[in-house]
Amino acid sequence: MRRYVPYLTVFILGVILIAGLLMSMTPAAAQQGDPTATPRAAVGGEYVMQPGDTLEEVGQQFDVSVPYLVAVNGITDTGTIPIGTVITIPDGAPGFGEFPPVDANGDVIIDLQGVGGGGEETYVMQPGDTLDGIAQQFNVSLQSLLQANDIGNSRNLPIGTVIVIPADAPPYGQFPPLEGSSSNADLGQGGGATSTTYVVQEGDTYSSIAEQFGIDVLDLLQANNISSLTGSPEVGTELVIPGTGGASSDGSGGGQVAGNQYVMQPGDTLESVGQQFNVSVEYLQAANDITNTRNIPPGTVITIPDGAPAFGEFPPVDAEGNVIVDLEGVGGGGENTYVMQPGDTVDEIAQQFNVSYQYLLAVNNITNSRTMPAGTVLIIPDGAPAYGQFPAVDANGNVIVDLQGVGGGGNETYIMQPGDTLDGVAQQFNVSLQSLMEANDVTNSRGINAGAVIVIPTGAPPYGTVPANDSGG
Repeated sequence: MRRYVPYLTVFILGVILIAGLLMSMTPAAAQQGDPTATPRAAVGGEYVMQPGDTLEEVGQQFDVSVPYLVAVNGITDTGTIPIGTVITIPDGAPGFGEFPPVDANGDVIIDLQGVGGGGEETYVMQPGDTLDGIAQQFNVSLQSLLQANDIGNSRNLPIGTVIVIPADAPPYGQFPPLEGSSSNADLGQGGGATSTTYVVQEGDTYSSIAEQFGIDVLDLLQANNISSLTGSPEVGTELVIPGTGGASSDGSGGGQVAGNQYVMQPGDTLESVGQQFNVSVEYLQAANDITNTRNIPPGTVITIPDGAPAFGEFPPVDAEGNVIVDLEGVGGGGENTYVMQPGDTVDEIAQQFNVSYQYLLAVNNITNSRTMPAGTVLIIPDGAPAYGQFPAVDANGNVIVDLQGVGGGGNETYIMQPGDTLDGVAQQFNVSLQSLMEANDVTNSRGINAGAVIVIPTGAPPYGTVPANDSGG
């Protein structure tokens, strides 16, 4: 048997050699098992695709929108991304599951810088979104969103559309000024060079806050997008306090009159606006050149004119019945004026202002007091005879409007009233009846009409005394 030992040894060595060669050809991973590799993001926002990776898993792992990853990395086929491919993980990308912004052609907008402008906030439409829902989410007027984004049909907005959220827009549910409506750019947005803010305290009302800062309550409402005085401001609310140079007091609708402005909201009527701001509806209509009060679209800017007649009052009209918008110069000489209201009579106005009825007719050149239309402007003259007194008339019975120069030489005058007698006037002024007749060239004391101007001569003998005969004796 010793002869076969060398052959056995050679065989054993050969087996060992072959086993060693086989082991050297087996990968280390196979020798130690094959655990799943842990994906790792490389430094600099990059990730190397590992065996079994999908772009969906990478997006989920790093919370990045998959369509955005596809666009940033220029991937055309997401199903065949080779192992070892370097994927860029961009900063500031939309989150996983979010749809990225797209342009008009549907291409993903990679560079988000400059989307929207003027520092305004933006929002990207997601599946299931509606513009009305976005308006509610950001508490922004839906109409403002439509205008700011030039959207004609809000029901057909593709996913990924970038929506600009306009700064200082009216809150949800309110209408902004219509494009082209007579308004300034800052209407209702608050601000102005001298604006400040105020935090509402317990017991505050809009009127008390406006009074505290010496501003018009309408300016306060408009500066804070508040459409009504009803209710009280919530304690802790920060209100914009506009300055005197603020946006809401710089002009008027159509440039006709100075005043504040109000934006018509759904359900508003000119009647309700007039009542809310205590302004004559007819005057509002004229000041804003409105021809159809039943068809004022929401968003229309209405001027609330300064110094307007109050709600329920009829405004002044000219001879053609057109409302007089500019009240300056109505009446003259510093005299007061009164605008006839429905149901008024000249006699009632004369009583109200304690002015002679006949004198009021004469001053206003009224020939028929029974046909005075509402809106007629009456001049209430200064220095007029009191109500119930008859004014001075000339020889033709016409009222003497200008009392200056009636009588002369510093003599006192008296206007004959109905029922007066010359003898009674002589007694009233303690003047000789004969002197009174001579001074006024009266031959028949019984034929003197009401309105006649009687000169009371100075230095005349007292009543009951016969004056000296001018021819001597």
